[in-house]
Amino acid sequence: MEINTHLLGYIYENAKMGENAINHVLPAVENMDLRGELYQQREGYRNFALTAAKELAKNQEIPPKPKLRTEAGAYIGIKMNTLKDNSPSHIAEMTINGSTMGIIQITKKIKDFPKSDFKSLDLAKNIITFEQHNIDNLKNYL
Repeated sequence: MEINTHLLGYIYENAKMGENAINHVLPAVENMDLRGELYQQREGYRNFALTAAKELAKNQEIPPKPKLRTEAGAYIGIKMNTLKDNSPSHIAEMTINGSTMGIIQITKKIKDFPKSDFKSLDLAKNIITFEQHNIDNLKNYL
């Protein structure tokens, strides 16, 4: 059970990070099509976080709290980047970079916890597919 808890906890953290990053970038997005794309992505992240939290709860586990230092760093980085350039191309690039980092981190966690149950591994693989889909859609704004 502990293996699943670690993977599910990371899935939860990853999804919350994606959701929060989009919340921080949205105020700078003026392009309505890009805003719509980001709203859809945010909803996807929320769903992944909710699913991971429900699975953790089945094991009497609480989702991990966000790391304040990481959250603050992401917020400052996003604000600085969007103040400098809030063009659709730049915002798409920032978001693609975040999704790419998410794919890398989830892939590492799958390799770290290969004996997790099917449901946890499937959820992790679904996030990778979701992130790749996000990247493909955002390429239209580069």
